[in-house]
Amino acid sequence: MSIKLHKIAAGFALLTFCSGALAVTDQPITGTFKTIKEVSVTQVVGEEMIFNGLQPASGSICTMAQPSNLTTAWPGETKMKLSNTVASSTLGAGATNGAMSGAGCSTSTPGVPGIYEIDGAEGANVTIDVPGTAFIGGIKYEATGCAGDYNAAADGDNCTGFTFAASQTVKLASVSDETVSAGQGQPESGISRIALGGTVTSNIGLTAAQAYSLDFEINVVY
Repeated sequence: MSIKLHKIAAGFALLTFCSGALAVTDQPITGTFKTIKEVSVTQVVGEEMIFNGLQPASGSICTMAQPSNLTTAWPGETKMKLSNTVASSTLGAGATNGAMSGAGCSTSTPGVPGIYEIDGAEGANVTIDVPGTAFIGGIKYEATGCAGDYNAAADGDNCTGFTFAASQTVKLASVSDETVSAGQGQPESGISRIALGGTVTSNIGLTAAQAYSLDFEINVVY
């Protein structure tokens, strides 16, 4: 799949200064307005989403297991830059990472979850939205996935799940998250990663043994 990535303008942090209660003369009051870092999202090189097994018949459906560190459908802490001591939150890919299912889907070859990196202000909350697509060229995509959600401490990070039907707010990593004790991944301040699976559906007959691509959006805002 190909992807259209949207970059959202920064918000503002305001520092205010108050005058004394009994000022005897009018004095100019100066406020400083400091912008936070712009938030962006990019495809992680070499981690493009691949759905395997969609059959050519119209109406075929393929679902890739929703990535989550609370299941074995998981790309691993290293790729996701998370540190957690939960047993299923493994260093490498879990046993059902990329597992395929659905009517009109060959399940013999796993898919590959897409991984995308959010870069923004340290410790900031961001809201993620991955809307479903209309049928384009006979295929539509509806996302499920998870995004790194940090707790400003060692080893307590999670990959919080979401679907195309609703947005999800997560916290970007801070310097405090970079301290790793018993976890396995290495968080990076200002960063979170998204892992996407989901469902593709066809409404026309497709050409056998043919690669198809579909544009979709990942929207991230403060």
